[in-house]
Amino acid sequence: MNAPVTNRSSEKILQNLLTASRRDAALHRDYLLQRRTGLEHIHALLVQQIEAAYPAAGDPLSTPGPASLPVSHPTLGQRRSLFTRQDLEEFASGSIARCLGEDFRIFDRRRGPRIPNGDLLLMSRVLELEGQPYQLDRPAHIQAEVDVPMDAWYVQPDSTPDAPYSVLMEMALQPCGFLSAALRTPLVYPELDLYFRNLDGNGTVLFPVRLAGNTIQSSAQLVSTATTAGTIIQSFTFQLALEGKTFFQGSAVFGYFRLDALNNQNGLDGGPASRVPTVPETLLPISNWQLPGRSYLDQVSIQPGQESDYVYAQKRNHPGQWFYTCHFFEDPVMPGSLGIEALFQVLRIYAAQQGLLQPFHRPHYHLALNSPLAWKYRGQITPANRLIQLEATVRHTTGAQGEVPLLANASLWVDQKRIYHIENAALQITEGFER
Repeated sequence: MNAPVTNRSSEKILQNLLTASRRDAALHRDYLLQRRTGLEHIHALLVQQIEAAYPAAGDPLSTPGPASLPVSHPTLGQRRSLFTRQDLEEFASGSIARCLGEDFRIFDRRRGPRIPNGDLLLMSRVLELEGQPYQLDRPAHIQAEVDVPMDAWYVQPDSTPDAPYSVLMEMALQPCGFLSAALRTPLVYPELDLYFRNLDGNGTVLFPVRLAGNTIQSSAQLVSTATTAGTIIQSFTFQLALEGKTFFQGSAVFGYFRLDALNNQNGLDGGPASRVPTVPETLLPISNWQLPGRSYLDQVSIQPGQESDYVYAQKRNHPGQWFYTCHFFEDPVMPGSLGIEALFQVLRIYAAQQGLLQPFHRPHYHLALNSPLAWKYRGQITPANRLIQLEATVRHTTGAQGEVPLLANASLWVDQKRIYHIENAALQITEGFER
């Protein structure tokens, strides 16, 4: 008799519990829906505020990780910059993470990718960055500037080129390296220590400029990225402009490599050099020609030929060279641009030795216009190397209105390995003018 009563009581208790559970579940569901709606409103409000303050930022919460490159922050005066000179110096030789973000914290105790520092840092600020970090198959762009002091170390007297070719190269190529890092390219292989190197390039001077006292605008665009087996290859185009008018433009290819790959580079000849330059019996000191600025060669020999003349020059390398501390931090290597500058110094010496300056009262050198110079690097010069040798073939003609054009092709060896080739280095001599 007692069992049926117990069963009916149990059923009623279970029914009450089920009803209460359903009520609690409905209340909890309503709470979650209200919380979700509130969070969506907060998200929308935050995005609206961020977009109003920094229109280029986009929606920073829409994708995991950095949704876009850093937004701008004000600098001195009315100019707004993404990165100031202080930021760039931090990236060049300080904490990469403090410049580009926490993604780069892994380099706090490791050597990381850098741009040049000290005298070779030829960027003053970054004004624009367009691109998506980690999405290297999408278009990306950088706009930067460099302020050139009147007494900059590379600004020389009137008899020198209006703008040293190596300086134009550094102004144009350094933004490529910064853009590559800002896109998180070296973090494609975060477990690897990668070294950033220029492989190929070309540049054309469209009209001469005076650097001293001017602000030069530099821009670069990422064209393509390819990754394989711990190596990354990227292509860029670049432009330099003065007051909005492009005066230097070209393209360049860079690569990220492991140290073992750099140490095992075979040079331009794919192994032992097919030949090495023969050192002439007579070498004259470069100092005989009193080159302005910093010299990248020690001795030279010029031998006349039929269609072109032969120039040999060399330098005993030593680890105390000024550029090793500037290029790069914790990764000393001679900039390839200075190898090209050495060739232009050879052209100046050649002109003086061949008597090409005699027709001019005040000879002036300037970079040839609309004449693409091309370079190829398949090796590097480090403090451990001993001998740098440069071999060039040089031709000269008499140009229009008393101009003397010089044209050279050259190769550069380090410790008997051919690692650079330079095509169409062109310099012109004209009558200068009194200041």
